Amino acid sequence: MLIDSGPRSAGATLVNYLNGLGVSRIDVVVATHPHEDHIGGLITVLGSNIPVATVLYNGEAATTKVYSDFTSLAQGKMEIAERGQVYVLAADVNFTVLSPVQPLEFDDVNSNSIVLRLQAGKTAFLFHWRRNLRG
Repeated sequence: MLIDSGPRSAGATLVNYLNGLGVSRIDVVVATHPHEDHIGGLITVLGSNIPVATVLYNGEAATTKVYSDFTSLAQGKMEIAERGQVYVLAADVNFTVLSPVQPLEFDDVNSNSIVLRLQAGKTAFLFHWRRNLRG
């Protein structure tokens, strides 16, 4: 599972890193929201030699070239995240979508970001986007 990717300029670095780790496939790519600094690098990932099964996104569209390129490469793999969905990654590993609800309830793109709870055995992790509140 891969969550976000940084900007488009980070794409080659990310793919090289994944290849260096021996990643041969990605079951789920999560695009938390459609801002370029979250989905830009996914364009390179989706166009790489690493097959991606599912692209989970929050259902919010954007009018940017980056978003258009992203959706073109993700076509046929995209699923809209909705609170309560559970994805099983392995026998004792799954994640649950905690947010967003559908239809999206906020006017702010960031507030509609995907929030996930990953359960691995008896350990749980929370993945969420938070705006940098420093000045």
